Amino acid sequence: MIRQTVPKKHEVLCIVVPDLFHATQTFFHEHIAKIAPGQTVIVHLSSTGAPAQTSVPVLEVTAPSQWTEKGGRLLSRLIRSVNAWRTYRLSSQQAEAIESYLLREGITHVFAEFATTGFMIAPVTARLGLPLTVMSHGWDINVMGRGRLWRGRFKSFFNSKTKFVAVCEFLKDRMTDIGAPENKVAVVPCVIEASLFNPVLHRRGPTRVVMLSRLTAQKGPLHSLRAFAEASKHNPDLVLDIIGDGPLMGAVRWESERLNLLDRVCLHGALPHDHALAILARSNIFLQHCVTLPFQGIESQAVSLLEAMGHGLVPIVTRHGGMTEHVANEVRGFVVNEGDEANMAARILHLADRPEERNRMGKNARLYVLENFAGEKIYPRLRTLIGLAETLPGNYQPSSLQNYPAK
Repeated sequence: MIRQTVPKKHEVLCIVVPDLFHATQTFFHEHIAKIAPGQTVIVHLSSTGAPAQTSVPVLEVTAPSQWTEKGGRLLSRLIRSVNAWRTYRLSSQQAEAIESYLLREGITHVFAEFATTGFMIAPVTARLGLPLTVMSHGWDINVMGRGRLWRGRFKSFFNSKTKFVAVCEFLKDRMTDIGAPENKVAVVPCVIEASLFNPVLHRRGPTRVVMLSRLTAQKGPLHSLRAFAEASKHNPDLVLDIIGDGPLMGAVRWESERLNLLDRVCLHGALPHDHALAILARSNIFLQHCVTLPFQGIESQAVSLLEAMGHGLVPIVTRHGGMTEHVANEVRGFVVNEGDEANMAARILHLADRPEERNRMGKNARLYVLENFAGEKIYPRLRTLIGLAETLPGNYQPSSLQNYPAK
């Protein structure tokens, strides 16, 4: 392979990203394609050894294999803690491989997805004198940051030269709560290109309800399903699409059968992003009944919610995390309390009988997304924060492809 020599005048971005093999991590792929198109390479931190799903040059770095938990409860807890510690530490060989890769590709700027990822890569960028920008998406702060170990790590990390980005105001507040100086955290959301979506037409007749999320306890799919079941008792024209997979798939299927909903509910499982958007485009109401659970995370930007709003659906969500930043109650949808299935059911019935009100709220929701999450507004801000020129030349095409097995 003939390797290009990268002139020093070019800016070259390296995005450090974990587990780029999950179909749901669409925003990672968007950042890779849109922040510095044609001038981006990847360091992929894979927790399983599965390779990144990308056409961009990538250095594969696999986390160390996990030790088997065995013995009594105390020994199992110790092994679990050691595994967690090892997962978020680069070995000296991995750090050297990454350092060589950054030098070889002529990297000028580094962008890390998640604060945990940024913490891992920071010693390498510091040695090379490269500017590092870290974007937090929620799980890293809302789950990992609650523990004593990561709270301590983040406190010192927040006071380094690293730049920090949160995807919403709620998450920025959570970061300042655990030690981030307020003036060191910028708020830049992930992009939702709603201008590419066909807006929903709200008419009289059957009303399509949709749920789109991982089927986990924190997302509350059983709460949403029971609310739909109650509403459907009073409106036979309601139908429900459930998009997503996860540990509660079996429970959702069983509950649908128990509630005699099999003729009204379609369980799609996990779908490619464009297929999920196609279902949104033919729906009317979006449900997400997130609940606050210990160590289960909190919804931050809520990308699927914003995609639904961008299509002009009317959301019914809970007062949870960053969702209330987007859903102005009775203006861009409805907000109910966590666990209040009866109120969620009442809101479904209210909207099903009022297509004119759905049309009004749906237009408000779509306009909100168009005005606040368009790439033409977001990417220049993000590039400026990273330190890149607002407009980048497109003549650099990185060509190396390296794989680094775990030792």
